[in-house]
Amino acid sequence: MSIQNPYLINSFNYTAFFVLVLDLVYCFIAGGLNRKHKRLFIALILCVMITTVAAVGSWDLQTRTSVANGKDIFYGLREACDTIYYIVHCLTAFLFTFYILEYTSFLSWKKWYNYVLLSAPAMIVSVLMLLNPIFHHFWSYVPIDGVYVYTRGDALWVVYALPIIYSIAGVVFFCLSTRTMPIYYRVAVLFLFSFTFVGIAIQFFAPAFQVEMITEAITITGILALMEDHVKFIDPVTRLSNYGVLERDIKKLIQTKHKFLLVVVHLDNYSHYARVLKKNLSSQLLIYVASHISKLPHVFDCYKVSSSCYALILDTIDDIKIEEFKTALKEFFLNPYNLNDVSLKFFINATFLRVPYELPDSEYLPYLIEVPENPNNKGIVFKGAEYFTTIKRRDQVEKAIRQGIQQKNFVLYYQPIYSVAENRIIACEGLARLIDPELGLISPGEFIPIAEKAGLMNEIGDQIYDMACKFIASGQMEKYGLGYLEVNLSVFQLYNQNLASEILATMNKYHVAPEYINLEITESAAVDSALASADNLRKLYDAGITFSLDDFGVGYSNYSILDRMTFKNVKLDISLLNNAKLSAKANVLHSGLIYSLSHIGQSLIQEGVETKEDLMILKKADPNILIQGYYFSKPLPEEEFITYLDNFKGVEF
Repeated sequence: MSIQNPYLINSFNYTAFFVLVLDLVYCFIAGGLNRKHKRLFIALILCVMITTVAAVGSWDLQTRTSVANGKDIFYGLREACDTIYYIVHCLTAFLFTFYILEYTSFLSWKKWYNYVLLSAPAMIVSVLMLLNPIFHHFWSYVPIDGVYVYTRGDALWVVYALPIIYSIAGVVFFCLSTRTMPIYYRVAVLFLFSFTFVGIAIQFFAPAFQVEMITEAITITGILALMEDHVKFIDPVTRLSNYGVLERDIKKLIQTKHKFLLVVVHLDNYSHYARVLKKNLSSQLLIYVASHISKLPHVFDCYKVSSSCYALILDTIDDIKIEEFKTALKEFFLNPYNLNDVSLKFFINATFLRVPYELPDSEYLPYLIEVPENPNNKGIVFKGAEYFTTIKRRDQVEKAIRQGIQQKNFVLYYQPIYSVAENRIIACEGLARLIDPELGLISPGEFIPIAEKAGLMNEIGDQIYDMACKFIASGQMEKYGLGYLEVNLSVFQLYNQNLASEILATMNKYHVAPEYINLEITESAAVDSALASADNLRKLYDAGITFSLDDFGVGYSNYSILDRMTFKNVKLDISLLNNAKLSAKANVLHSGLIYSLSHIGQSLIQEGVETKEDLMILKKADPNILIQGYYFSKPLPEEEFITYLDNFKGVEF
């Protein structure tokens, strides 16, 4: 910063300051201020802004510090600007390294002396620079041609060497700790760091070119875009970090050998509140929960990872501290939320896992988050390490599904459908089973929900329909007088716009007539107004394929769907029969349902029949009812099913 530099201009510094102001404003608008590294990033911006202002001030004051006026107020202001410039310059480099270490989780939960050791060099150099007006080791002002000209001292190299050492340390830690980031992110950030080093070097060797501040401002803007763009990582309601940040943080903490507690909290009754409350009121509820649980003891960070799920990272795995946290968490959720004089209770289930001992990798994280709400939960439930067994099982099943699709490990089991009126087996249902070389037989009740979540139902369905058509084409159904084969159709499959054409193509491949296929769909699939879903149903119906309505009597089942769509059968859920045996009221409701549906000519299948007593009750309620259940047979492999048909002689009433 010398008057002898005729090309020295402040336009770069003014530009840098303007860019930094925009960066600062964006940081506050984007949110994420609850995170320590974000606050450090803001401190870094402020330091560079102060350095820029000091550089501008020093340059503007150069022409005012004439020897004739002596060491007046302008001389003092200029010396103050230069002192502030170099001190904050050192602190900026320290903050940069501190920020990188915090961002990469190297410093998370470290002892206080780690911070002292990290900051000591910057503090020592800053104190020495405060003494510069006395000793002039770093810089001084020499009278030349009637003006005090800035001159570098013998020790000024320390002021540049220290930031370089800090910056190199930060870059090294960044390279070692960001393997979880995409490679193009890492390359871009390293380019920005290099860009800053070039700017510092240019200004050091050619002080006439004031480019250091603008290169630092550009680098900060780039880091803001690459590493601190919280708009896409912030829950818009609670302003907490979202699932993407949680996954990234867990990877970083595991990679840096941290031990911590992960707590996943599901609000099991939030969806009910979301339905009955206005959006702004349900949002208030979420904000209330977020603001309180983030302040509980030992909470390092809090995340909003789904519509009704929060995750917390605790900086401890100590049993006493964990119990302290559990007590505080339970006390909070036991207190109802008062919303406009309405008391809203919380029903939650929370999972506690010590990482990395009980959750070794973030790949299992989706199974923790994607847990459906439990409407039967009417309290506060805590789950521990044993829950990881369930998580691991889901991961194993998903891998078995993917392998099963490739290796064709899916098979069809057949369960007979009995006609009371004809006293014989008139049809059957094909039920998918997965036989894995390691896990053995996996039932559809276990693998179908996982396959639906993973988007694999179409591939499974292709194999199932192929096996079903192949069985029909074998002639066994005609031989034993079976009128049709029922096959389940998932609502997720209906979203496949090519589903109808694929099913019909498979039928044509095996020359299967449409009357032999009866597809089972749930009510949610039947009433789905999505274009692909409705179009598939129409095409299949037009091709002569019939449908059964599955699981009638549970959820939100109603009669209107029976008026809008024609079903070959309505399948009464097993829960209706079980409840009828336990309660007189439920028995009357069950009998009334059978009576009303049968009297409009609707064919019925009662699922879950296990005893002859059940059969006799149902026969009395509707002489034409169809029966499916273990009383006749469990689902059987094809050969065993054929043997069963050979041996079946009817029921003696």
